[in-house]
Amino acid sequence: MSKSLALTLVSALSAVVMTVFALIPRIHPRSENVAAFRPAYDWFVVVFAGFMAIVHAGIIAFNLGYEFDVVRLILGAVAGLFYAVGTLLPRAKSNWFVGIRTPWTLSSDTVWDRTHDLTGRLFKLTAVVAVVGLLFDEYAVYVLVVPALVTTATAVAFSYYCFRRLER
Repeated sequence: MSKSLALTLVSALSAVVMTVFALIPRIHPRSENVAAFRPAYDWFVVVFAGFMAIVHAGIIAFNLGYEFDVVRLILGAVAGLFYAVGTLLPRAKSNWFVGIRTPWTLSSDTVWDRTHDLTGRLFKLTAVVAVVGLLFDEYAVYVLVVPALVTTATAVAFSYYCFRRLER
């Protein structure tokens, strides 16, 4: 990408996302639920800002001529972000913006809690697997993407399973 675009794109995107993160607790109709996990939410926002800073620094460094594996940098940063997601999810209370928002988790606080407890552990495991995957150059992307997709599919299926089980 061009140097001017590299300097502005990630910064602009970060500013927009951080503004949305700041607005969510203020505009949420169930703000008391967001307030219940606000310290974890704020911590995640800081981690996300760090993630974006790492990506931005990597893009700038590469455009300045430093040679390094940008893919490894991004994959390592994404693994860190996944670990942060895994830390946030079990603390999140039912809301419309943060977490695994399926019809079943939004319909039952019990399903929400159980789904987020499981998915939090799975995201942390995905992060650890992704870091190990960095040792395998040509497969590193797959070692991140495949577990992430499995974690996501498991979250949806598990939320449905819990809901049906509680419905009986």
